Amino acid sequence: MAIAINGSGTITGISAGGLPDNTVDGGNIAMGSDAAGDILYYNGTDYIRLAKGSAGQVLKMNSGATAPEWGSAGGGITVADQWRLDGSLTGSTSYTPTNWEQNDGTGFANIGTAMSHSSGIFTFPSTGIYRIVFTINIRLSNDLEAEALGKINVTTNNSSYTEVAVAESSIPNNSANAWCYMSATTSYLFDVTSTTNCKVKPTLHAMETGTYWNGYDTKNATHITFTRLGDT
Repeated sequence: MAIAINGSGTITGISAGGLPDNTVDGGNIAMGSDAAGDILYYNGTDYIRLAKGSAGQVLKMNSGATAPEWGSAGGGITVADQWRLDGSLTGSTSYTPTNWEQNDGTGFANIGTAMSHSSGIFTFPSTGIYRIVFTINIRLSNDLEAEALGKINVTTNNSSYTEVAVAESSIPNNSANAWCYMSATTSYLFDVTSTTNCKVKPTLHAMETGTYWNGYDTKNATHITFTRLGDT
């Protein structure tokens, strides 16, 4: 039965259970400028329209937790990359190694846009909070003892670098005159607020001639890993 309102204001056609099925349709609740995917929500006074979001966005509460809004999903790792020395170095000096190569081993896959490298300096593909993990791998022979360091140096002005983390290793006197090996790892959380100004320079420091920094083009030895953990 159709709903009718007579001249005296009496409404007929509504059963005791409420409005008949399909009495109210989209035409009765149109908000204006409606589009497929729009959402209605109550703002404390009335129901209003929230326009649809973009592809990949999720629905979440605003900063005041008073209304829904569309935004990026956030969370998850969006950048992960790994580089290694592709050949060994030797000496009793300090190095800013330049023979880095991106890991190209079996099954390797980076996440997101790769880091870029030039003359021993790494540049980030996007801003964010990054975890940097630097591992050094050394070997020594010829009846020597060695102390070796691997340092993470960062800049936030694309100019002056500060040492922020160090991996330290030592090999005692090698009286057997055989190869000895040692590795050490250090890490740092770096807030990359600018991809132009915020960069990383790994350096190597050895105290004895005959100290080898192990590097290979087929596997990781001395290597560095970058993982973006979240937004800056």
